[in-house]
Formats: sequence, structure tokens, C-alpha cells
Amino acid sequence: MSTLLTANCGEGDVVTDPSFGLTISDGGRDVAAATFDTRSDPIVILPGETAQREFVFPDGMFWRIPETYSSGAGGLVARSVPSSTGSPVSGPTSDGASTIIAASAMQPANDSPDGAALSALRDITASDRSYISQSLTDRWIPQISSKRPGLVAEGITWTPSDILREHLALRQRYDDVRLIWSGDWTTFSTPDWWVTVVGDPSTDSSTALNWCVSAGLDFDHCFAKIVSASRGVDGTTMMQKR
Repeated sequence: MSTLLTANCGEGDVVTDPSFGLTISDGGRDVAAATFDTRSDPIVILPGETAQREFVFPDGMFWRIPETYSSGAGGLVARSVPSSTGSPVSGPTSDGASTIIAASAMQPANDSPDGAALSALRDITASDRSYISQSLTDRWIPQISSKRPGLVAEGITWTPSDILREHLALRQRYDDVRLIWSGDWTTFSTPDWWVTVVGDPSTDSSTALNWCVSAGLDFDHCFAKIVSASRGVDGTTMMQKR
């Protein structure tokens, strides 16, 4: 997030804080939250001027994607949370780097981490549903993940935060990744799974399975699936050969 910072006092300010917190919200919904160590890259705000910075939130420190912002990026609200143990705002006279990468995650402003993740999952699903209905239904597509809270798999018990983190990572790794709530469609046997698919539709299952192979995803992590609002479960899943 790129933002302009202003000082609260007329004499300007210098932020040299080991845990400078920043939360970003969209109409009361959490977008991101993290702490930044600004000691090696101080933020110098001269009297009557602003300082521009780009704050980078790595995986696990943000929840929402731009497609789900209610009022566009211009409607986002950023709030700083200086630590109580920060260094005195004095000393450095030269400005730090223009881009600062977050050091650690912090509590979101409006909800718990799992609550923020669950809200984001719902909004991503709602955002993706129109495209899925218009372009992907009743055709074969690769399914690359299905998770629900409490699932024990891959060495962890999955939480909403884990599910969102995995989905967002897949969304960054592959083109045209979408999120589905299984309860919205008739071709899933149970209604409470967050399902990640790839928007590469075809009329035959072999094309979707070939995509799995080309992506290097094995039997347990990718198969061909038909998503539909009218068909039953039978005949809508095709697995890779082991």
C-alpha cells in the first residue's frame, strides 16, 4: 500500500520504531495488518510536508484482494499503531527507504484473524461467482484445493486463516484462479468446503487433467471437476492416474 504520512506536530516527526503497526480497513472489514521495523529505514516527516511510503504486506498479513474492496482502493483507511516501546522520535536526519516490508503480523483492527479470514473468503467467493456462473459451469476445470475448518491434512488442522492463506498463494501462483463455496453448487457431495479451481474450461476431462500434469500437481492436489447448479454429483469428477 502506497500512502502519504503527515506529522501530528508542527515540528515534523521521525519514526524510528521497532514495531510500527499499520492496519488497513475497508468499511469496517479488515484488509491487512502488520508491524514494520523502521529503525534502519526511518520515516522522516519535515514540518509542513508529507512523506510517501510503500508498505508491503507479505502472505499471511493481508486478507482481502482488490476485487473485493467495497469502494475501490481510494476508500481504504490506514491507521498507524506506534509501539509503546519504540525508539525516541529524534536522531536520524536522512530519510529511509521508500519501500518497507512488514516484519510480523499483528491483530486486525476489526476482528480476530480467523474472523477476518472467514469474512474475506465469503467476499472472494461472492466476487468470483458471477464469472464462474457465466464462464465455467457445466464444463471440466482443474480443481486444485478443497478445505474446511477442522480438516486434518498435510500436517495441520486447517483454520480459516490457513485456508485463505493457501487460496491467496494459489491465486498468485496460477492464472485465473477462483474460489467456490461447495454449498452453492449441486455437483459437490457436501456443502461446507472452500474449493479452489482454475478458470481453464474444456469440454473433456483429459484437458483439465493435462493442466494438472503440466502444473506439476499430483493425484492428491489436482483433478478434473464439473461445477454445476443443475447436475448431480455422479460423473462430475475425474481423477489423475496414480
